[in-house]
Amino acid sequence: MGKTNIDYVTRSYNPNTGCLHTLAECPTSDKCYARRSAKRFSALFGPDFQPRWHEHRLQEPLGWKEPQRVAVCFQGDLFGVWNQTPAGLRYIRRTLDVVFACPQHTFLFLTKRPEHLARWNPWPVNAWVGTSITGAECPGRALEMLEALMQVKGAPVRWVSYEPVLGPLTCVPEIGWLVIGAQTGPRAIRPKPEWLKDACVWAFTHGIPIFEKANLRVCRALTQQWP
Repeated sequence: MGKTNIDYVTRSYNPNTGCLHTLAECPTSDKCYARRSAKRFSALFGPDFQPRWHEHRLQEPLGWKEPQRVAVCFQGDLFGVWNQTPAGLRYIRRTLDVVFACPQHTFLFLTKRPEHLARWNPWPVNAWVGTSITGAECPGRALEMLEALMQVKGAPVRWVSYEPVLGPLTCVPEIGWLVIGAQTGPRAIRPKPEWLKDACVWAFTHGIPIFEKANLRVCRALTQQWP
């Protein structure tokens, strides 16, 4: 489970997998890459995409000696509603204890439910904490997600994954990193140039670094036009 094909990390860490998000919460839940992976690798994720904990993976990062940039539970949503139970909260605490115990690594967290993040303040100083926004959420939901993300304390970087780009991005200048990527797979929606340009100009104006996924080259072309 350590290897990953995500561009901006070197390892994956999945003590929890699976997801129950609806289309209203996650506009791409029916085309989710993690769901596709679960079907291909059922021996790793179980026979379906139901949320489950994998006790045998919990201590994995303790064995990685070289510093890594780690994607935490990108094959699910660690902070989904289904994990807000006494048992789920205990597992989240144990996951964060591993993060605290591995200061040589940087751990990236990403969720569709950022309102559940602040309860874990203060976060480890080696944690980057983010939320995933597509621009196609229900009206007002993206702003709610960003406002919840701003309540995170302790983490040195609060970030937004604008992926896949399915609509315009409303954002706030207090984030420290922006990832932008296009939708992939059958019937993928092509991002409108104005959505990408507005996001790039906004990030550039506020001095926010952009990581452009390999499936998208527009942002790099736009930034080259700026002094």
